[in-house]
Amino acid sequence: MIAAAQGRSSLYTPQLLRNGNDWRDWGGSAAATTAATVSARASITLHHVSADADGDQFTAKVGPLAGRDLRWSAYWSVTEHGHTSKVAASENAGNTLAHDFVVRQYVPMGAYHGKVALSIRPIAVDPLHPRQINLVVLDPVDDEVMQAISLVCAVAG
Repeated sequence: MIAAAQGRSSLYTPQLLRNGNDWRDWGGSAAATTAATVSARASITLHHVSADADGDQFTAKVGPLAGRDLRWSAYWSVTEHGHTSKVAASENAGNTLAHDFVVRQYVPMGAYHGKVALSIRPIAVDPLHPRQINLVVLDPVDDEVMQAISLVCAVAG
C-alpha cells in the first residue's frame, strides 16, 4: 500500500520506512533520533475489549486533536515475532534468517471524519510467536501517517 502510494515499483529487504519515507540510515547516527520530531495529528486510544469463544477483540477510539477538523483513513495490522526461514538460494543460501514484525493480518478500514470507534477481531494467537496489534491512521489525500499505536500482547500458554 505505501509503495503504491509513493509510486514505488519495488521494495527491498531490509527496508525501513519512517514517517512514510524510506529511511536508509536507520543503523547509523540517525538511529538516535525519534519519530517524536513529527507532531501527531490524531488521537488514538486502544483497548483489549474481550477474549471469548470467537477470539480476542480490540477497539480503538480515533479522533482529532483539539481544534482540528480531521479527515482520515486507517488500517489495522497484526504483526508477529520469532519467525524463521531457511534460505535456499542467493547470497544467504543455507542460512536461517530470523524475522520479527511479520505482518500476519492486514485490515483496511476506509475513510472517516471526526471521532470514530474501530474494532478488529484478529487472527488466532500462535503461542510460539508474540504478537502486536497495530492501528495506523493516515491522511486520506497523501497517505501520510497522522498517528499510529501498537499494543504488545503476551504469549498465551
